[in-house]
Amino acid sequence: MKISRKAKFGRLLLFVLLLVFTTACSNSQSPDSAPDDKASADSDVPLNIGTLKIGALTNLYAAEKLGYFKEQGLKVTFTQMGGGAELLPAVSAGKIDITLSTPSPAIQANEKGFDFKMVMQNEVAAEQDKDSQALFVLKDSGIKSIKELKGKRIAVNNIGSQMWLSVAEVLDENGIDKNEVDFIELPFSNMEDSLSNKQVDAVFNVEPFTTKMNTNGAFNIISYAAMESLPKQPLGAFWASEKWYKDNEETAEKFVEAMNKTNEYLAGHPDETKQFMADYTEIDLSLINKMMPILWDSKVDENTVQALLDLMKKHELLKDEMDAESVLFPSALK
Repeated sequence: MKISRKAKFGRLLLFVLLLVFTTACSNSQSPDSAPDDKASADSDVPLNIGTLKIGALTNLYAAEKLGYFKEQGLKVTFTQMGGGAELLPAVSAGKIDITLSTPSPAIQANEKGFDFKMVMQNEVAAEQDKDSQALFVLKDSGIKSIKELKGKRIAVNNIGSQMWLSVAEVLDENGIDKNEVDFIELPFSNMEDSLSNKQVDAVFNVEPFTTKMNTNGAFNIISYAAMESLPKQPLGAFWASEKWYKDNEETAEKFVEAMNKTNEYLAGHPDETKQFMADYTEIDLSLINKMMPILWDSKVDENTVQALLDLMKKHELLKDEMDAESVLFPSALK
């Protein structure tokens, strides 16, 4: 793995987490509009949730619009953040209460002394067939499978991220050590152009970019690495600090109850779900109609979480072994 910025991801995460104690998060705002009063209880328990305009958080937006937070007596504030790197630091600093994150950075931060635990699982990888995360190559590259990536340049969002971990594992399963490829860090939005211009040999991308690339005609998918490395692995979850949860366990349980009800509603109303996503993300509805559906699944499988922790240890994202129970609040298991 020819990486001049080895361990960059871990160092950057720790730096940002420490830096946040001397900075303030901004852009706190209420959702666009409150739903009609459907609740019998007063909505007077405050809950500040860090958000991004991404499809995976459509259910959070829908929960507010459908009035499910209000039914639980929650007065929710959405704090719009500038990027994913800001979310966990804001939780640690007490600027927000709960936020979405992929498990890997939260778990890595805990090994460095922080106290994040999962309040609720949000999104998982597929179990079989196709997934929303895909590894692409140029159709005319001659590369037909993972086994042909030895010595090649592979673009991921961050070296040391959970997406990087998925690729590292499928390489290993196909007889290629992660040190035998050159990982390149690229934003998801730049991956298609970089592959088209042959600046890299493969890219591991996410929706909506996977749909755009899949309809381009110039690319082939050779792996659904997240699904293949660990089926149904948690791709996103809501996290809080132990300090906040200790003082607000009932609030966390109310949040989980509202989100579970939302996920059940969205599962039964696919067309309305797509419209919620279009409204929230501002992605064109015609593109959303072509996208792989998000697999919202709040039911945590402890064995899968443990398998993820074991993969992180195997690929040196963790120094020591870690038990699944150590990263899960009781609310995540309900």
